[in-house]
Amino acid sequence: MAAKKGQSQSSQSKKRERKEAASGSTQVKGKRDDASRSSSLIGVPALVSMAVASAALCLFVFLPHIVYAIKYAPSPGTCGDGVCHFLESAHSCPSDCADDVCGDGFCSFTEVCAGAGAKAKGRKVCVQDCGRCLQADNATSLAAPIDKEMPYLEKKRWGTYRARHYFGIKDRSPSPLSFGVGWGHNEEQLRFTCGDGVTKYGWQKHNGYDFGLHTAKDDDNGLHLHKYFVGVSENEWVARIEQKRRKKAHTSKWTSLYFYFSMEGGNYFDLDDVKVLLHPPHGGSMKNVSIGHEGVEVAEFSGYRILPESDFNKGAKGGENTRHIPFKAVLRLQKSADDLSVTPLIQRKPTYFSTYVHDPDHFYNVRGLVRDVTSRSRSQGHAVGTLGNVKKPEPGRSNMVILEVRVSTGGFQMDLQFADGDILPSWQPLSPSKIGELITKREGEFDQKLRDRLLHRHQHHTSEDMNEEEGREGSDRAIMEKTASFALSNHLGSMVYTHGSITYEPDSESPVFKAEPGRRGQPHLKETDTLPLFSGVPSRSFFPRGFLWDEGFHLLLTCRWDTSLCVDSLSHWMRWVTPSGWIPREMFLGKESRLGVEQKWWTQYEAHANPPSIVLPIDYLLTRLEATVNKRQDESSSSSDKGTSGKGEGERKGRGNGWSETSTMHQSLSADDERVVREFLSWSFPRLLRWFNYLRRTQSSPHKFTFKWRGRSFNDGLWHTLASGLDDYPRGTDPSRFDDELHVDLTSWIYLFSNVLKRVAQVVDASSSLPSLSSPPSHSAVELEKALKRVEKAVGSSPSVPSVSSSPSDFKVELEKALLENGYGSVEEFERHCSDLGSSIVEYTRAIFFNTGMRTFVDVGVVGDVLEVMRKERVQARRNTPRQDGREVVPPLPASSQWGSWMRLVGWRKADVTQLPHIGYVSLFPFLMNALPPVDPAHTHTQSGEGGSYRREVVEGTLDLLEEGGHLHSPFGVRSLSSSDPFYYAHEQYWRGPIWMNINYLTLKALEREVHDTAGREEGSQDSALHSRLVHAYTDLRSSLVKTVTRQFEYKESLFEQYSDVTGGGRRISPFTGWTSLIALIIGEDL
Repeated sequence: MAAKKGQSQSSQSKKRERKEAASGSTQVKGKRDDASRSSSLIGVPALVSMAVASAALCLFVFLPHIVYAIKYAPSPGTCGDGVCHFLESAHSCPSDCADDVCGDGFCSFTEVCAGAGAKAKGRKVCVQDCGRCLQADNATSLAAPIDKEMPYLEKKRWGTYRARHYFGIKDRSPSPLSFGVGWGHNEEQLRFTCGDGVTKYGWQKHNGYDFGLHTAKDDDNGLHLHKYFVGVSENEWVARIEQKRRKKAHTSKWTSLYFYFSMEGGNYFDLDDVKVLLHPPHGGSMKNVSIGHEGVEVAEFSGYRILPESDFNKGAKGGENTRHIPFKAVLRLQKSADDLSVTPLIQRKPTYFSTYVHDPDHFYNVRGLVRDVTSRSRSQGHAVGTLGNVKKPEPGRSNMVILEVRVSTGGFQMDLQFADGDILPSWQPLSPSKIGELITKREGEFDQKLRDRLLHRHQHHTSEDMNEEEGREGSDRAIMEKTASFALSNHLGSMVYTHGSITYEPDSESPVFKAEPGRRGQPHLKETDTLPLFSGVPSRSFFPRGFLWDEGFHLLLTCRWDTSLCVDSLSHWMRWVTPSGWIPREMFLGKESRLGVEQKWWTQYEAHANPPSIVLPIDYLLTRLEATVNKRQDESSSSSDKGTSGKGEGERKGRGNGWSETSTMHQSLSADDERVVREFLSWSFPRLLRWFNYLRRTQSSPHKFTFKWRGRSFNDGLWHTLASGLDDYPRGTDPSRFDDELHVDLTSWIYLFSNVLKRVAQVVDASSSLPSLSSPPSHSAVELEKALKRVEKAVGSSPSVPSVSSSPSDFKVELEKALLENGYGSVEEFERHCSDLGSSIVEYTRAIFFNTGMRTFVDVGVVGDVLEVMRKERVQARRNTPRQDGREVVPPLPASSQWGSWMRLVGWRKADVTQLPHIGYVSLFPFLMNALPPVDPAHTHTQSGEGGSYRREVVEGTLDLLEEGGHLHSPFGVRSLSSSDPFYYAHEQYWRGPIWMNINYLTLKALEREVHDTAGREEGSQDSALHSRLVHAYTDLRSSLVKTVTRQFEYKESLFEQYSDVTGGGRRISPFTGWTSLIALIIGEDL
């Protein structure tokens, strides 16, 4: 018992101990909990604050990206909607993406017709689709020669066709005789070609034919020269050189003028005599020479141009068969009309130098040649700077003669008169007073035509175009008119006439290339036919040659000024369509055009296209022709006359779906101009069709009705798409995936081209039945033949195509022939196919390129690992670009983490084919080219149906980009790339931010079109509100462009290649005679 009791007590004792221990533990734990609870209560505010701050930071950082992800993520489309979107494939959605189905009406990139390409790897025959007009792959059709040549147009033989020279004149001939003027105080300050050191120069007035006024302000030589060109007749012209007195005269009052003649093409002239007629009086000096009211003769050149027979007859082989064309030039000196008190005018007896220059580098470097000759003359004991009256070997045989006259910088006037051909026996030089009267007359005619053709609407504008400052209206209007005159004149005065061939690498995929006998392996370099080209140039100093991409914009101005001159240039360009349909993009014709250009650029690539901007002036001519037809219909009182004259064209009396259809302001054509335009359209249609087929074939993509530029390149960390014309504009950044890209700008160009081609076919079809064209032209064929014979006597065959006008009955024959060669039996069938093509392009442009979140268009491609490259480009760009007006031009690069997370969230994924995150000029192209659903007959953007809402969405999205705060808005014009883009002002800074006039012009044109479409809507309606936004956007953009260009011109007296979107300052090349000259149309509001 005792034992059990003891055990029980012991057990109870242990229980008590355990209980006490547990109680103690609880107390300890309670103390710890109290302490913890006390600590927690103390830290709650801090912890809450930290949590709130963290949440706010995350929200601040990621909310914009989430919003972008929700709002802007590219929509993959819905399988079964009938459109193969860029995120769908044949595997994921066979119902939409079953490409390459023969019979679907589209010749895809894997289909060919039964031709040379039928056995190509990965391609299949589909005659139903690919034997058709717009996508023909038939080698026989493509290679068939186009023998019919452009009808002869009356053109001026002589002109200022030497853009590279300050003042150069030559004739239109394969072996031209050229004339030029140079000057310089000494051997180190010689001026002959643009870029030699003159700060301000350019054509102040030029009518494109027989009159021009060129000025050059040369402070180093103390000269302010006015140089006039006046064409007197087909075989006669005058060059007047006049020195205007400068306020700050040069320390030396003497300078040398150099007048030179040269024969290009390895030909020469036989100088009968070079007479220096100005001599000092007996026993006196040149200071005592008496200069009367009519001046004195200084020198006289006479001789013969020796030309090969092949210049006259295409079949001649040359050799010993030559022709001798006589010529004569007389130089006269008189006092300047500004200051008749200047005396003496001449320092010493004039000297000359004549030679045959074999080396082309020396032949075209007249400045270096003069420097060498004067140095040699000085070593022989002649006066400093003289040419020494040297005649080189081969007596009488020369291709260069230079005359030097040492004159006073105080003021002088010199007239050089030239004549050649059969007028010489009876030719008498004009007196200085007669020349002055002729200059005054031509100058007045130019001013009047400028007001009538370009500035007729500008006359009603107020100072709102420039600023609101009181008292500025008169000066602002004057500077705008001066800017417009300078822009037009520099374009017209810089047009060149060149002759030669282009070296190119054939496209190995071309059916023409594959059809060549014995063709195996890779293509070797080839030469095009030797042809002439009459074209504008972008810049006289940097790019004095024709560019295909630029010329379409140049001709928009030319067509407004003179229809025949415009068609003249267009016909030359159309002759360059090769058998495959390709046109070279840069015209290195002749040795002079290649001077200063690296040899690697001389070779071009047949597979690389260029924007078909030539269709822009053709579209404008079509619009004017349609306006002419409408006017004739309105004026006709007979219904039968209406039915005949309006065949095929009256349907567009209202509104169509063209690019330039805002046309109440477009003037109708004269009878002569209408004839010229219709003949050109008939002649050019087969060439345009061949060119269009080339673009559709070579630039096709795996996706229906979308296209991509071939020739993308990646060199030294820089991506280029030179073929597009927008060289460094950012696109895909993975060089290994360039083939996966789709380009919205090219797709839009194809849409415009198809629409213009359809309208050309309509006009040509209608032209054959117009009775007004059956009557003889104002200049009969007999008169034209006589004119041709006069030209042949003077210089050889006419530089233009020597064939006479086609009869209207030929128009339809040529049209049907071109259509049949491409598988079409009628014009109506061709029109239907063009319309279907346009509608399909509009549909696929929406499905593939339109970002519904941003309501704009973007390219499709692949984004590679570019952040580090972009950072390096931005650092280099910031080093290369100084601050302007205290403002940073190049913004900092966004942090890689922010840019990367944004790309991931919004769906732009690295290594995936997707819509690219670059908003810029390419985003505007469907809007610019009107590649949108057509407006309904009521001209409303709110018509029922999906197409109407989509069009309205595009217009509103475009306005979002252009209005203040938008991606592309700047106070100075539409910038080329969004300022928030990482590539903005990176690396070359070419198409990555600066303002370009050609795209701004197209933007204004498109805004004007939409203003017209929304006009007259009920106040308070959706269209009324949209109309107000469009009017404001148009007015704001036009005012910004006018201010930007005119203010820079007022300060710099020049136009620039591009303008800063940050400061409005001119950038890069100046003077720029190319598409910046469109400012003349913007000032005059003749869009």
